[in-house]
Amino acid sequence: MLNKPQATARKVMWFIFLWFSSVLALFIASTLIKLLMSFAGLRTG
Repeated sequence: MLNKPQATARKVMWFIFLWFSSVLALFIASTLIKLLMSFAGLRTG
């Protein structure tokens, strides 16, 4: 069987999707932590 370009493209798209989702998850987590820290600072201050 020959390797079809569609299979390679699908792998690349899947890899990009995983990388983008991981970066987005890290961004959301950092934003939530910053918001929690700011709320805690407002409550204590």
